[in-house]
Amino acid sequence: MSAVAPAEPLVVRGVAFGLFARLLGPEGEPIAEGPELHELREVLTGLGDDEAVAHLDRLESLGPFDAEAVAGRHSRLFDQGRVSPYELSHIRLGPGGHTARLADVSGFYRAFGFRVQAERPDHVVAELEFAAFLSLSEAQARRDGNADGAEVCATAMRSFLRDHLCGWLDTLAEKLHGLDPFGPHSPVAAAASCFIDAEASRLGVEPEIRGPVGPFGFTGAEDDVVDDGGIACGGGCPDGLDADQTI
Repeated sequence: MSAVAPAEPLVVRGVAFGLFARLLGPEGEPIAEGPELHELREVLTGLGDDEAVAHLDRLESLGPFDAEAVAGRHSRLFDQGRVSPYELSHIRLGPGGHTARLADVSGFYRAFGFRVQAERPDHVVAELEFAAFLSLSEAQARRDGNADGAEVCATAMRSFLRDHLCGWLDTLAEKLHGLDPFGPHSPVAAAASCFIDAEASRLGVEPEIRGPVGPFGFTGAEDDVVDDGGIACGGGCPDGLDADQTI
């Protein structure tokens, strides 16, 4: 079988991760006016993720939404501290506490030249963007016939889902629903959680369960020191990809 054929589903899944990142970002247009919501519905329908699509149906039943109002809701929820957009606020920390946990997330990014500017690495948008990058990178490696590079990306995806992304999106969605049940962000987060759970199941990943924690959790501190340790690509990273990916 051609290496291109296995690459195509990876592209579709990468697009889904990226669209979820856009919809959970601070801009109101993707939910209110942009093509992202329609495109995401088509992608999830094509993947057969009916549960995630049902959450998007709930979102559409609540709308339509004004872009400025969506952005204002996002600011009140996330920027004013009603609910945290950070992984560490929704999990129970293991040995090493928050510094070790942030270092682990940063280590994944550093290994692939993926950078996050003006934000913590455990932000929901950053983690979703990184998952999109891994999926698209694996697809590119398969198209190029780079089996080693593809396996590096696939292994990183399984580890990142297990250790990070799978463990807290459901908690985030539940908190958003409790705080703003008629707003647009909780259905999007719930759909993202369903999609990520489906991806974990497809890849045979057992999520590392560390949550949920209380209503406040860890919110971070400006003087935290993060050591960018973690996994390394070695010589197996896909060729033809940008050296630095920045969000």
